[in-house]
Amino acid sequence: MNAKSRRMALESMSKALCQSLMKEGKPVISKWQLNFLLSLYDDPEQAVNHAHTLVDELTPAEPTEMTTKELLKRLNMPQHL
Repeated sequence: MNAKSRRMALESMSKALCQSLMKEGKPVISKWQLNFLLSLYDDPEQAVNHAHTLVDELTPAEPTEMTTKELLKRLNMPQHL
């Protein structure tokens, strides 16, 4: 496979990956989850083929209230407590 066809294949796979990780034009996974998915597979095609496992069983979370103290702890910002 020459460089141009390899680049086109990677572009096609990246578009497929983005499509499988979006619903209604918005991403449904976090950056951490994406990095984790990509770290699992040496072959980009395998990552694309398994991306659906991250979104197939997602259920929408209900928003919950939290205090400022809880938020700062969750964001790992204890210096602001």
